[in-house]
Formats: sequence, structure tokens, C-alpha cells
Amino acid sequence: MVGVRGVCCSIDQYNYMLHYFQVGIILYNFACVKFQIFFAIMGKYLDDRSNQYTEDTFMLLSLEERSNKDFVIKCLARNGRLYKVLSDELKQDMDVKMVAVKNDERVVYLFGKDAIMNIDFSMECLRHNDQVFPLLPVEVRGQSMIFQWALMELGVDAFWGMPLEYFRNIPYMVKALESQNGKNQDLWDAILSGAGDEAYFSKIVIEAAFLLHGNAMLDMEFSSLLTDSVLKNQVSCNLPDESWMKFYK
Repeated sequence: MVGVRGVCCSIDQYNYMLHYFQVGIILYNFACVKFQIFFAIMGKYLDDRSNQYTEDTFMLLSLEERSNKDFVIKCLARNGRLYKVLSDELKQDMDVKMVAVKNDERVVYLFGKDAIMNIDFSMECLRHNDQVFPLLPVEVRGQSMIFQWALMELGVDAFWGMPLEYFRNIPYMVKALESQNGKNQDLWDAILSGAGDEAYFSKIVIEAAFLLHGNAMLDMEFSSLLTDSVLKNQVSCNLPDESWMKFYK
């Protein structure tokens, strides 16, 4: 009996030890997976930060690194302002310019006036970063291709700082009124306060005409809206006082 009991105890101890050994293996494998995930995340984090240079630290790199287009593009994707310290050769590269302006719209100022005044070049910059639009000269923003693109992408915001004639352009104003922010009265008020009373009046007239005539007004001239007596009555109801009517001819 003693021998049998001893054998049973030995088997129980063996099973007990085997159980904890298996648990230990499971915990070890779990820990290995966790460490692999940790090192993978840290590796990606360090890799993401590996090209984050200021202008000063970038200039400390070797000439070979600073001349490597692929490496430079990775750096610009994290700090577009590095464009300022690039070699003249890399500064002329279109890919380099677009990566830089995509990261920081202010880089457009570093491209030079001749480049910015080129409509096709400015349009390409806008495709990479729509925040370039307000930084462009009004002569460029006012170009039909660029301004219509801005209306589609920015809506009412396209009118910031634009001359009075744009507020009297019926197709432009209708597109703005129908845009994603076309009903934002606070935004309109902010823009029109800088544009002046006549711009405010023009917006009221075109908005009222659009409600009255719909898309048919797209073929009308702004001057013809000022001779429409029905529209005049409609507009007078939307103006705070009769003083605005001085803009009617």
C-alpha cells in the first residue's frame, strides 16, 4: 500500500509541476509577444521622429545626406520650413516644393514672386494644401480657375480680402451661398465688414434675387438686378434701414 501511495503521490506531484511548467510557458510566450509589440511600436515611433530636424540640426548633417532627395523629402514631410536651407538644385525640384508646402503653407513665400504669379504652379500648390489660398496675391486668387476652385473647396472663405467686383459676380456669389458654409451668417458678416457697405448690399441683393428667380438669375447681370422693382421691394425688407437703398441706381 505504501508503495502504491508513494507512486500516486509522485504522479500527483509530477502533474502539479507539469501544470505550472505549462503555465510558465504560456506566460513566457505572452511576455515575448508583448515585448515584440512594444519594440515594434517604439521602432515606428523612433523611425517617425528620425527625420524631425530644425534648420540648425539639419545643417549639421553631412552634405551627402542633405543632397539625398529621398532623405530630404522625408525631412520636409515633418518640417516644410527646411526648404529654406536646401541646396539650390533641390529647391528647383517640383516634388521637393510640393512636399514642403503640403507640410507648411507658409513655404509658398519662399518660392519667389515669379513662381507664385504662375497660375499653374499656384494651382498645384493649392491641390497639396488649400491653406495656401489666402497667402496668394489677390491677382492670383482672382484668376477664374483658382477662384472657382477656392469656392468649391472653401466656400464663403474664398471671399476674404477680395475686391468689390467679386461680390457683384452672380455665379460666384451663388456658388458661395450654396457651399458648405454658405448659411454661416457670422462668417459672412466678418467678411463683409472688411469688404465694405457696397459688398454687404451686393450680397443682400443677390441672395434675395436667388430666392426670387432661382438658377435663372445665373445668366443675369448685376446691374439688371438693380432695375427689378419686385426685387427692390424684397431687398428693402431685408435691409435694416432705407439708407442702404442709396446703392440702387
